[in-house]
Amino acid sequence: MVSITVIDLEQYGISLREEKYARTKIAILNLVLEKLEETSFDEIRIADVCREIGVSKRTFFNYFSSIHHVFFYLLQIWIIDTKNIVLQRHPVAGLESIRTAFEDLGRKFAKQPKAAFQIFSSIFNADVETAKIGRLTKAEAILWGFDAMVSEEIPMLGFRKMLICAIKNAKMAGELSDNFDLTTIEFSLNSILIGVPFTLKDVGFTNISAVYKTQLDILWRGLKNI
Repeated sequence: MVSITVIDLEQYGISLREEKYARTKIAILNLVLEKLEETSFDEIRIADVCREIGVSKRTFFNYFSSIHHVFFYLLQIWIIDTKNIVLQRHPVAGLESIRTAFEDLGRKFAKQPKAAFQIFSSIFNADVETAKIGRLTKAEAILWGFDAMVSEEIPMLGFRKMLICAIKNAKMAGELSDNFDLTTIEFSLNSILIGVPFTLKDVGFTNISAVYKTQLDILWRGLKNI
């Protein structure tokens, strides 16, 4: 289950309709996460979610195109939060900002391992093109504690932009050689981001941040020695 800011949205000029939309969407996410803790992903039924939330199936599909889509939404929230943390701590850093991003995502994965694993499974199994996530509404952004202006639309795209910016900064600072193009380094980072959770899925995500750090250190050393 994920927590949101307890706040009166009326002071922000949010209508009751907008507030209801945001709170219902977040309630659906939380219920799906609760069910995932109790059962397997394959046993989660949209009909059951709708009955417990008190909405119709048609209403559910106004929010999400599938159960997979619910996990893309959680990833969107995690990545926006991680980007905010990186920008606050290391706004123009290179390798340090990448390390911070992986470390923070690792902590999030460790807190909700089943949800984290399902996120990556959904990336592989869902039709990403039909499960695009729109920009957070103002009400959603406020409830999540975000600035509405930084609520990117597509989760992995937002993370990719952050990585590319950090790689460029690392090159400018001499931390990475210009001999390697952005695509090669980005591919290596994505392999670590996705590969580590699948490798650890049978032993748990308790130390995932430490494993991310180790793998990043190996990558940087390898690039410097080539």
